[in-house]
Amino acid sequence: MLIQKVWRRSWLTLLIGVGTGSAAAETPPLAEGGYLGDLPVVLSVTRLAQSLADTPGAVTVIDRDMIRRSGARTVTELLRYVPGFLVSGWNGANPIAQYHVGFAEDASRLQVFVDGRSVYSSLFVGGDAHRGLAAIVMEDIERVEVLRGSNSAAYGSNAFMGVINIITRNSADTRGTLVSVSTGSNGINDQVLRYGWGNNDASFRVTAAHRGDNGYDMREFYPSFYGSPSDNSALSQFDFRGDMRLSPQDDLLVTFGASNYRTDEGDGTKGNAPYSTSDQAAHVMVRWNRQLSDTDAFYLSASFDDDDLNSPVYISGHSQRSNIEFSYQQQPLESVRTVWGTSWRRESAESPLLFNNPGQPSKYAQTQTRLFGNAEWRISPHWLLNAGGLLENESGDVGSSFAPRVMMNWQPLPEHTFRIGATKATRSPSLFELYGSDLILKPSGAVDSWDNMGRGLAKPERVYSQEIGWLGDFRSMRLTVDLRVFQESLRDLIRRTSLPASAQPVSGMTVKE
Repeated sequence: MLIQKVWRRSWLTLLIGVGTGSAAAETPPLAEGGYLGDLPVVLSVTRLAQSLADTPGAVTVIDRDMIRRSGARTVTELLRYVPGFLVSGWNGANPIAQYHVGFAEDASRLQVFVDGRSVYSSLFVGGDAHRGLAAIVMEDIERVEVLRGSNSAAYGSNAFMGVINIITRNSADTRGTLVSVSTGSNGINDQVLRYGWGNNDASFRVTAAHRGDNGYDMREFYPSFYGSPSDNSALSQFDFRGDMRLSPQDDLLVTFGASNYRTDEGDGTKGNAPYSTSDQAAHVMVRWNRQLSDTDAFYLSASFDDDDLNSPVYISGHSQRSNIEFSYQQQPLESVRTVWGTSWRRESAESPLLFNNPGQPSKYAQTQTRLFGNAEWRISPHWLLNAGGLLENESGDVGSSFAPRVMMNWQPLPEHTFRIGATKATRSPSLFELYGSDLILKPSGAVDSWDNMGRGLAKPERVYSQEIGWLGDFRSMRLTVDLRVFQESLRDLIRRTSLPASAQPVSGMTVKE
């Protein structure tokens, strides 16, 4: 791994969307309220509920009606509608979503949440969220919020280049039975069975689903290069959600689930024969919300994730992540709203292949503590200031970092909002980037190796971003324009390099047949 200073300057993302200004709640397709109602309320940018006009950044909201009309089978496919994102195939049937393509090539610099629970896995070379994006039942999603830009000021290191927050439907809205079956060409075979029950005080939902397809046969496009590619994928999963009102002030959310995601990989070329990788994951989350007044509230959440990844020729291992978080929201003044809190996280990864260092352990762990705060100040009816930051401390030699953000929103007219501000974001090294050394011996005898030069001393990546934006809501035309002009300077990026083919094998090396 080579740690080097890299500067990058990016500018201009323009979105012109038709009908994106409709409210998040469902309305009949031609209902007037869908076009004349308020802009969607965003929950995940500052940890305060805000309209799109008040958020300190450019946000795309994909609601349930758009999800249904899109025909997308996965959240990754939905991200095609988000400016700056490119959806491509790890192998066709295993798509990944990338933001700032060419820089975030392994999707390791995006944070992904499902109902506030991170699905970021530490079992990949740089950390990754693409399998977490895949293991979500589309019929259970209420909306998807995507912040296009850094948000470490609210969510820490993995929110380096953007945040995807997936909010599932309250179980009270899914009572009854749903059966869905979809079939199509290329082996598409999807089934969903969902049952919800309960009353106004307690409601529950269970969902069982299967999604499978044959992917793409790349021989159609590159007949002289590909042999017999194997590109099938199959996902089987079970999810539970319970929403309980313990008292007029207290609510309890409980979710848990398990999934088995199998993908066939290998393009059939010499030295890359088809093989299957399986990922078995399970999670549980509990969140207690207490409403103290009309403006003040807090929540306490705890989650646990377990992930087993198995591959005959590449990454295999076991990871776990535990997270506890407390957040307190209050309104000390009529014009000021604040949110602050703290969190603790521990993650571990064990893999004889990823941590293939002779004489060293194959399991590593790190802990992380965070203290965050954000404030929204309504200076006048036309001016709004968002300011906040997050202090993060990693175990070991990674150390501490601080990510601040300041953004001023000016709204001269109800339909037009202008933003200007700056933020700093950080990304902590993954466990592999700190301690890993991944080696594979090809049939030719050459060594294909990702070698780590960090030796536990890698420091966080940093990005400094300045932004000017304009949000125009032309409701009579059913048109929303979201313009973002930004400059980003990236420093201390972590790069991985391969050893030369002449490198000598080491004990424990995996042989690719």
